[in-house]
Amino acid sequence: NYIRGESGSPVIERDALGRRVLAQGVEEIQIPPGADIHLTIDTSIQHVAEKQLEAAVTKYRAQAGIAVVVEPFSGEVLALANYPFFNPNNFARQSSQQWRNRAVADSFEPGSTFKTVLAAAALDEGVVGKEDLFYCEFGKYPFAGRTIHDTHEYGWLPFYKIIQYSSNIGVTKVAEKLKKDRYFKYIDRFGFGRPTGIDMPGEASGMVRSPDGWSSIDLATHAFGQGIAVTPMQLVMAYGAIANGGFLMRPFVVRRVVAPDGEVLVANQPHVVRRVVSEKSARLLTSILKGVVSDGGTGLMAGVEGFEVAGKTGTAQKADLTHGGYSAKKRVASFVGFVPADDPRLVLLIIIDEPEGNVYGGVVAAPAFRNIARGALRHLGIVPDKPEAPPLPQATEGTLVRVERKSGNEAGKRPGALEVPDFVGLSLRAAVEKARILKLRVELRGNGYVVKQSPAPGAVWGSGETLTLNLQG
Repeated sequence: NYIRGESGSPVIERDALGRRVLAQGVEEIQIPPGADIHLTIDTSIQHVAEKQLEAAVTKYRAQAGIAVVVEPFSGEVLALANYPFFNPNNFARQSSQQWRNRAVADSFEPGSTFKTVLAAAALDEGVVGKEDLFYCEFGKYPFAGRTIHDTHEYGWLPFYKIIQYSSNIGVTKVAEKLKKDRYFKYIDRFGFGRPTGIDMPGEASGMVRSPDGWSSIDLATHAFGQGIAVTPMQLVMAYGAIANGGFLMRPFVVRRVVAPDGEVLVANQPHVVRRVVSEKSARLLTSILKGVVSDGGTGLMAGVEGFEVAGKTGTAQKADLTHGGYSAKKRVASFVGFVPADDPRLVLLIIIDEPEGNVYGGVVAAPAFRNIARGALRHLGIVPDKPEAPPLPQATEGTLVRVERKSGNEAGKRPGALEVPDFVGLSLRAAVEKARILKLRVELRGNGYVVKQSPAPGAVWGSGETLTLNLQG
C-alpha cells in the first residue's frame, strides 16, 4: 500500500480529432506518488546468493533451493533467494510453486542442523561439558523399541566431537541426560513453533509439539532433527543467536518507508526478542561449531580461505506423504553457519531440496555456503582473520601424501617411533588435511569416508612407514 500512491479520477474531454484533453474549467489533478521503501537487502550479496544457489541446484539436479543471509546483531536480512526463480513482471503465468517465498512459508525437518539446539540447551543447563565422553555404540543403539543408527561406527566420543562428527547416537545420549522438558524449553526459546515476526506475508510457524505429546522415541528423533518442522528463517535466526552471544533477534527486510515529502512513515530498528542462552554457552558452542568446518568435521567444504567458520551440516530424510514414514531416497541437504566465527558479520543458510547423486549437506550445500560467504565478505571489505593456508594436495585412489617428521619423540615412544592417530570416519578431504597437519605419509585407497586403516589407531610405528587408509561411500 505504501508504494501504490493515491487513486485519482481526472475529468477529460476529446477534441475533434479524438485526442484526450482536460475538461474546460477543471484544474489539472496531481495524483500523489507512492512512498519509497528502503530494504535491508544488499543487491551485491543477493546476486551472489542467487547465482550460487542456482549453480548448486543445477549441479545436483535438485527440486529447489533456498539461501538466506542475515546480519546477526541486527536481524537485517541481507539476501533471500528461492530457486526456481520467477519473473515478477509476468506474475500471472508463474505457478504458485515458483512464486512461493519458501524461506518463510515452507517448513522442513532440519536434520542434523538441529543438533546445535540440543547442544546449546545441554551446555546452558550444565548437563554436559565440552570434553564429557559418551559411548556411541559403534553405530547401533537400541532405544525405545527402535534402533538409532550412525553413518559411521564410533566408540567413545567427547561431546564436542559428537557435534563435529554429527553422531545421532551421541546426541540421543545427551538428550537422555537433558530430559525432554528442559530440551523443549530451549526449542521454544529459540523461536521454533512460532513465526519469527519478519515483515513479509505468508510466514509459517513450523511444527513443534508439546513434550506432553512426545512418544518415547521423540526425545531421540528431536535430538537429531526429525519429527519436528522448522522454517528456514527460524533456523537461520537461531544460529544468529549463537553468533551474537545468545540473543534471538527479529528479522526484517524493510529498513524504512519514506513519503514523497520526506516524512519517514516506517523506521525499523533491531529488536531483541529474548536472551536464549548465556554468552558463555554461546561462545563455547561456537568453538565446537568451528570444529565442524575443521578438525575432520562434516563441514570441511564450507571453509572460507582466511576466515574461521562456525556451522553445522544437515542431511534430513523427507517424509513419504504417500506411504507414511520416510522416503528411502529423498533428502534435504543443508548447511548453516556464521563467519568470521569469533566476530560474526554474516549468518548464512543453504538448503538444497532433493539433490540427486550425493545427498549430504557437507558436500551439496557447504560449497554454496563457502562461495556466497566468500563473495559477501569481499564485497563488505572484511579483512581475513587468519593467513590463507596452502592448498590441499589433490588426492585420488592410491595417492601418497608425504611430509616428513623431524622427530618421533612427541609420542613418548622410542626415538623415531609414532603413535598412529585415528582416521576412521573421516572424509577423504578431512583425512588429507589431517595427514598434512600431522605430517604423515599416507596412502589412500578408494573414495568417500575412511572405514579401515592400517596400522590401527594407537599402534606404534616407525616414522618412515606409510599409513594405509581404505575409503568407501
